[in-house]
Amino acid sequence: MYDAAEKSLSEGDYREALEGYGRVIEEFPGSAFAAKSQLRIAGIYDRHLGGTDRALEAYSEVRYMYPDTPEARLASAAMAGIYSRGGDHKKAVEEYQLLLDGPAPERLAYRRLIAAEYVMMNDFRQARIEYEELAASEGLPAELVPEILYQIASTYYISGQAIEAARRFDEIIRKYPEADIVMEARLGKGNALAEAGRTGEALDILRSLEREYPNKEALKTRIEWLERTLKEGPQGQR
Repeated sequence: MYDAAEKSLSEGDYREALEGYGRVIEEFPGSAFAAKSQLRIAGIYDRHLGGTDRALEAYSEVRYMYPDTPEARLASAAMAGIYSRGGDHKKAVEEYQLLLDGPAPERLAYRRLIAAEYVMMNDFRQARIEYEELAASEGLPAELVPEILYQIASTYYISGQAIEAARRFDEIIRKYPEADIVMEARLGKGNALAEAGRTGEALDILRSLEREYPNKEALKTRIEWLERTLKEGPQGQR
């Protein structure tokens, strides 16, 4: 019965799949397939039938009916995603926080998503707190540390704290010269210095990226704008 519902889902017959999963829940309520079926029902509304409210209701039913199953955790994560896409980042954070008691890789992934939600709320202070806790977390793969530090530096930049942002980007460049994120950190430092009015220093950094940076057109445009700003002086910056 479950396999038949899966077949309907794979063929895009969503109404038939909903009926099939519903029969599994009705006839085998205590089986592992019941929890899987309820999660499938929620996913169909979420991804295929455009029923956000119905999807949230169905995901909630997964948690209520099967609270100690992997499907319940997946339902919470899916609900967080719905809230985030809908702009309700506070509720997204609440859902992700329910998942912080899981194994280290899962916990770290959700902590990172929580930090991103705070960024989307323009709560950069709390975002930094989350990122800093994440950077200090036991079990965080070493290669992710520069990326987390980059996110912290970026929160300073987008909140208008250009000098602190430049300092944070520079710290990444110095401490993790081989990290994949270093090129973006160099660009970030250059942009931060430009925002701080240190145009000459910014130009030196951005020019040093001309051979390496993949988006050459965007970099060229930025350099040309800064060159005009430097040439025109204070009047060109107004």
